Amino acid sequence: MMKISEILALEKCLLNPFVRRSASDVNQLLSDDFWEIGASGRYFTKQDILEELNSNPDNYERRLLHPKLYIVGETLCLLKYQCRRHLPDNNFVESSRSSIWRIETSKWKMIFHHGIIIQ
Repeated sequence: MMKISEILALEKCLLNPFVRRSASDVNQLLSDDFWEIGASGRYFTKQDILEELNSNPDNYERRLLHPKLYIVGETLCLLKYQCRRHLPDNNFVESSRSSIWRIETSKWKMIFHHGIIIQ
C-alpha cells in the first residue's frame, strides 16, 4: 500500500534545486516515457527536461502546498498540489500542478506532469 509520504518525498526531490542540477538524480525519478505539458503549453519529453536542466539550471526554492493524493490503481497515483517558487526579489510565483506516478520495477517514477501559473 502506498503512503502519501513516499510520493510527497519524491515530488519534493524534483522541486529541490540540488536534485534539479543532477541529471542522474532526475533521470532516476522520471520514467523513460515521461512527458510534461508546461505552463507555456509546450510539450516536453524526459530527454527535453534533462537537456533543459543541464543547460539552464535554476536555483529557485520551491514549496509544495496543499497536496492531495488520488489512488488510481495498485501501481498508479495522481498527486495534485500548489507550488510556490520563491524569486530573488522576495516575490514568488504560484502554480497548480499535477503529477502521475507509477511503480516501475518496484520504484515510483513520474510518468506525467502539468503545471499552470495561478499567481
